[in-house]
Amino acid sequence: MLMKLFKHEWKDCWKLMTVLCAVVAALSALGAVLFHDYGTIMDRINMNDSDALDMMFAAGVMGYIMLLFMSVTLLLMGSTIYFYVRFYRNLYTDQGYLMHTLPVSKHELILSKTFVYVLWKLIAGVLIIVCGCFMFLSIFGEEFTDTVLDAVREVTNLMDPWEIAVAIPLLLIMTVLHLIMSAFTGYMSISIGQLAVKNKVFASIGVFIGIRVVLRLIINVLIQSIAIFDVFDGFEFLERFVEYEQAPLITLFAGDLGACAICAAMYWIIYSIMNKSLNLD
Repeated sequence: MLMKLFKHEWKDCWKLMTVLCAVVAALSALGAVLFHDYGTIMDRINMNDSDALDMMFAAGVMGYIMLLFMSVTLLLMGSTIYFYVRFYRNLYTDQGYLMHTLPVSKHELILSKTFVYVLWKLIAGVLIIVCGCFMFLSIFGEEFTDTVLDAVREVTNLMDPWEIAVAIPLLLIMTVLHLIMSAFTGYMSISIGQLAVKNKVFASIGVFIGIRVVLRLIINVLIQSIAIFDVFDGFEFLERFVEYEQAPLITLFAGDLGACAICAAMYWIIYSIMNKSLNLD
């Protein structure tokens, strides 16, 4: 049944997400063609005796850059809001009366939406990276290729092959966990907001902002604590750890465990509210 829910969720989302991805890909391809002769373009923009055509050309270039930036922002942030709204409408409004009467568990409802969210975010991320590399390669050519190769050489010089083989899966797991955490942050905020008697949407937004503020405060407190302990030479162990060869791998592994714990806690809150305190509009 989980697969059927996944297919239904994917069917409802793929059109909009495909359009957003197609817009980014098309604008990136257009930029790769327009900025292929980067030096000539910059010379034309920076001409001292700019005429009306040159000014229009410069305005067009700036307009394209803004349009590309807006399309990428819409794909990343706009799609996040879209999936949050779908979660709210499908499970906590009138549609929820149908969804919660289906012969499926609350786990399947949550997981199906999370799977689609994560999959589309991965597709969007890969698309943006590929389009960005394609544009930079078209604009800067061998200079960009040399820069990438130099970065790869630096990594291979700093880490052994087996360390790289371990680090890559850990980084991929970290990426997926952070996407799940992103989904659960919105889902948890919406679920907690439904406990309010009135203005549930505003309550959900308030909870979401509160969660982000708390996380930011925790990070700031940790940074300040590090600074305070450093004054009293309290980080001799930390200095030794940084010098340890496998410190990056241990840090990645610890980060994965921490992200797993946070995701598990968020999931438990979402499921508990949906299972025991369901309050539909």
